[in-house]
Amino acid sequence: MKQTMKAGILVVLGLALAAPAYARIGENEEQIKARYGKPVRTNTKIFAPRVGRVYHAADMDITVIFVDGVSGVESFSKKNKFDWLSMNEVELLLKANSLGQEWRVEKRPDATTHEWEWALVDTNGTALGVARFDPIKGDLMVCSQKFIDAGMAKQKAEESAKLKDF
Repeated sequence: MKQTMKAGILVVLGLALAAPAYARIGENEEQIKARYGKPVRTNTKIFAPRVGRVYHAADMDITVIFVDGVSGVESFSKKNKFDWLSMNEVELLLKANSLGQEWRVEKRPDATTHEWEWALVDTNGTALGVARFDPIKGDLMVCSQKFIDAGMAKQKAEESAKLKDF
C-alpha cells in the first residue's frame, strides 16, 4: 500500500513538474511571480491606470497587465525577436489560459488577414475572453472578458465626458 501511494505521489509530482509554467488569466501578482520570478520591467504609463509587468521565462517575453490585482491580459513573444511562437506553443498557451473551457476559432488566416482569433465561452454562452495570434509578428495575446469590459467602460466614460456639451 505504501509503495503504491509513493508511486502515485511521484507520478503526480512528475506531471506537475513537466507541465508548462505559463501564467493563467485571472492569477494574482503573487501567483505569477511564483511562476516567473521578479518582473524585468514595470510599465505604468502605457497601461495607466493599470500596471503592466514584463517577465522572462521559457525563452519568452511575457507582458502581463493587471486589472484589480489579477492578470487581465497576457502577451507572449519570443525573447529573440527573430523567432516566432509555433502553433504548438500557441495551442499550449491557449490551453493554459482556457479556464477549463474550449477556445473557439473565430478567424483563420485567409486572403484578407494573416491573424488567428479565438473566443473563450463557457458552457452557458458567457464570454470569458479572447485571444489573437499574429504569425507575422510571432506573438500571442490573451485577454480576459473582465479586461475587455473594463476597457469598454473606460472608453465609454471618456467619450461621454468629451461629448458632454454636444
